[in-house]
Amino acid sequence: MKVIPRLACWRRLTGAMLIAAPLLIAGCAGLPGMPESPETFVLTGKVGVREARESFSANLLWHQKGEAFDIDLWGPLGQGRVKLVKKGDGIELRSDQGVLAAGEADAVMREHLGWSLPVDVLPAWVQGTPYAGEPAEAVVRDADGRLTGFSQLGWAVVLERYQAIQDGASARDLPTRITATREGARVRLVVSEWRL
Repeated sequence: MKVIPRLACWRRLTGAMLIAAPLLIAGCAGLPGMPESPETFVLTGKVGVREARESFSANLLWHQKGEAFDIDLWGPLGQGRVKLVKKGDGIELRSDQGVLAAGEADAVMREHLGWSLPVDVLPAWVQGTPYAGEPAEAVVRDADGRLTGFSQLGWAVVLERYQAIQDGASARDLPTRITATREGARVRLVVSEWRL
């Protein structure tokens, strides 16, 4: 897998994040026993994306607050840094030179990345739950009742390497490896640190 080398590749870095982006808030009302997702989290890690015949990788710093997120992506030595910001119903695509694009998520992604992803569901997926607003199928749990896989919106999502993460006075089990695949695409997010 090649590494994004420079700022000129911001579109590829942002694409990696959007897919993964991996991979992100609502609880899952349709699946009994699923905990409510916290409205605020910070995670750091790496994201790898394979689409068609190309593959990309980037470092990741993700701040989530409610439905809004602020996600930084960069290559080695901080090169190629870009940011995806969601505010309300829209998103902004930013670099150190300013806002590169803004508007409705699907339109911005299609115009500037050449494809679109369901960014509204990613906060739930990265926390190990399907998005509550859409049906999930092929739900699989481990012996401890933790969700290890499901299908939603045409994506097959696999959740692995759960860790107990402190959330105030209690702890939550959260995945540290999230893989989402669909025809022609695979996204893998490996979390090095969770903060709730």
